[in-house]
Amino acid sequence: GAFGLDAEVGLLLGLSFAVFYTTVGVPIGRLADAWSRRLIIAIGTAFWSVATVCCGLAQNFAQLFWARVGVGAGEASLNPSGYSMIADLFPPERRARPMGVFIAGHTIGQALTLFAGGVLVQYLVRNAVTLELTTGLVLKPWQIAFLLAGLPGVFVALLVLVIREPARRETGTGAGPASIPVREVARYVAERATLITGASAGIGAE
Repeated sequence: GAFGLDAEVGLLLGLSFAVFYTTVGVPIGRLADAWSRRLIIAIGTAFWSVATVCCGLAQNFAQLFWARVGVGAGEASLNPSGYSMIADLFPPERRARPMGVFIAGHTIGQALTLFAGGVLVQYLVRNAVTLELTTGLVLKPWQIAFLLAGLPGVFVALLVLVIREPARRETGTGAGPASIPVREVARYVAERATLITGASAGIGAE
């Protein structure tokens, strides 16, 4: 490739996902204050699942890069909405455990995905499994693995709609609180810059 194999793998695993995952999460967090968080998670799940399928259909580095961007943008919907729902489902003194389970689920899920994905790709490669689409496109084992990983997510997105949208503690209803002006948010962040910077650096170093 234009950047060299190692550099391209680094871009696919890191930059393509991380940049949009972190930046898109900010406006989605803002959106979660006003819209149905359940719906945001459902749309995001469907979006990153379709993007995962697109990873399997990619034919070059650029296509795979932008498909990974889509995965990151879609997954950015989960944390802001999930944290907000947990905050409304549990009082402050009982939030630590469900928040821990929620965060641990992400880490455990990543580990299981790497293991299951590796086993799946190994099986497909050993058996020389390929898939020819009606368009004439022939998918290799690693591409089939992406398809198998992404397609179930579309159905999971539908299951998310079954989850009850909790009443917001600020209003006692399902409606979002009044929008806080951006300048107030900026002032809040500036006043706690040391804490937020330290916490962000710690999380980023994981």
